Amino acid sequence: MPIALVLFGVAALIGSILGGRLGDTHPFATSLTTAGMTVIASAGLCAFSTLPAPTLVFFTLLGLVGLSANPILVNLAVRYGGHAPTLASAMATSIFNLGTAVGTWITGLALASGLGTLAPPVVGVTFAVLIFLPLTALAVTERRAGSRPRATRETHA
Repeated sequence: MPIALVLFGVAALIGSILGGRLGDTHPFATSLTTAGMTVIASAGLCAFSTLPAPTLVFFTLLGLVGLSANPILVNLAVRYGGHAPTLASAMATSIFNLGTAVGTWITGLALASGLGTLAPPVVGVTFAVLIFLPLTALAVTERRAGSRPRATRETHA
C-alpha cells in the first residue's frame, strides 16, 4: 500500500508546518485540536478498517494531525524550562521517544490479545485521549496565572 504511505508522509509534512504556525499564536488550542483530531482519526480507523477508502482517509488524517503538536509541545517545554531551555527541549524529545517505545510495547501486547489488528488504532485512541489530561491542566494553570511564561533565548556558556 505505497499510496497510503505517501499520503501519510505528505500529510505529516503539511501538519507539522501548519501545526507549528498555528501553535506560535495559539499553542493550547492547536494542541487540543490536534489531539481531538487524532482521537477521531484513530477511532475512524477502528470503525472502518475493513473498508479501503475510509481507511485511507483516516490514515491520511492521522498523518496530518498525529505529529503536528510535537513542535508546539517542545516550544512549550522550552518556554517553561526557564533558565534551562536546552534541557527542557531535550527532555521533551526524550519523552516523545519514551512514548513511542512504551506505545509500541503496549501495542505489541494488544496485538497478541483478542484485539488483533485493531490494536494499533485502539492504543492510538487511548493515548490520544490521555494527552488531554496534562494539556488541559497546563492550559488551565496558564490561564489562571494570567500570563504566559517568558521565552528564554539566552545562551549559557
